[in-house]
Amino acid sequence: MLYIQQQQDDLNEKFDTIAMKLNTHNNDIGRIKYCIYEIICLLVKEISNQIHLKARDDGPDGNTSAHERTTSNHDLYQTTTYES
Repeated sequence: MLYIQQQQDDLNEKFDTIAMKLNTHNNDIGRIKYCIYEIICLLVKEISNQIHLKARDDGPDGNTSAHERTTSNHDLYQTTTYES
């Protein structure tokens, strides 16, 4: 639980920094676009790290390939989609 709180605090700090940058570039659309880009990059990186950790931890013996995990997830998604 402490680890999750630390991650949330870290992300909040990063977003506060970006919000401060946005406020200093009031009407400069180019800078605002770049700040939004920074936000998206942070989110994508964090999500990617979490998926990587989850995939590594969920492997039966740690030797499951990325392709096997992707195929398994894809099949599960299709099954869920067609059943609902």
